[in-house]
Amino acid sequence: MTTHADKATALLALFSAVVIPWGLSGMFWPDLWLVHLMGVDTSGLDPTVAATLRNELRFLEAREFGVGVAAWAFRREIVTNRQARAAFLLVGFAAPIARLAGWLFDGLPSWTWCTFPLVEAAMCTAIAWVTAASVEEAERRG
Repeated sequence: MTTHADKATALLALFSAVVIPWGLSGMFWPDLWLVHLMGVDTSGLDPTVAATLRNELRFLEAREFGVGVAAWAFRREIVTNRQARAAFLLVGFAAPIARLAGWLFDGLPSWTWCTFPLVEAAMCTAIAWVTAASVEEAERRG
């Protein structure tokens, strides 16, 4: 019989399988994101500005990579321990909240960036929902 923990662990594995390569791609090929997804022509920017933009994107994508690795490494704890789950969800929901705050304070980014907080929030909501049941199940078992 499939338990809630099995389902939650599978969802975290899927999350990791998406986020780890996603983060690596931005860390090592930032122009893939800047030029092709965001539409930023880095060749027309001052070299220092272009380097700063690439540096910040690498940092952002390193965070994505780290979250994916943490989800994989601590998946059993996240699906069975209330504190581990809360810490993971705090990190997970911080990204879409920050992006939405950016919309409010900075204006709307390119359309591709507008899809990210929706996808991130949907994935985190699914993880929150599934892990709530798995943590409850683990607490009942003792």
